Amino acid sequence: MALSMAPSKFPGSFETGTQSIEGCAGIAAAVDYLAWIGTSMAGAKDRPTALAAAMQGLFEYEKSLGARLIEGLLSIEGVTVRGITDPGAFDRRVPTVSFTHDRVASATIAEALAKRNIFVWSGHNYAVEAARALGIYDSGGAVRIGPVHYNTAGEIDATLGALRGILEA
Repeated sequence: MALSMAPSKFPGSFETGTQSIEGCAGIAAAVDYLAWIGTSMAGAKDRPTALAAAMQGLFEYEKSLGARLIEGLLSIEGVTVRGITDPGAFDRRVPTVSFTHDRVASATIAEALAKRNIFVWSGHNYAVEAARALGIYDSGGAVRIGPVHYNTAGEIDATLGALRGILEA
């Protein structure tokens, strides 16, 4: 049996072993999906235009979900949104929002939402140094909610309603 060795010339020298075929298939499917969205949203006729339209349309839609979420969170007593909250600066943020509450632990909030089939994350979310710098590491970090393009404004409102029920009880 002959052993196969990585080539000694660039770029193959950096790619030992079998290529990630499943990764390539996943990337191709993701690009196809985005092109489909761009064609559906904007009637784009070619792939580059469809991809650009999808990314711009998804950004705007997700930004609206993030804005709705932030506005709702800021209306709940005791909630501190961690990150940009100025609507004029929303072009500089993603729709994922982290927050803390001054009386209820993040893990408790996440567990209570999960019981209502609303799934979020809690903790330091692999941002240990950021959590330390914000002074929230030792208290359990933050709750993180990540709306995306397949979520609806109604789901944001339902999440905010559930949070009010949990935090204002």
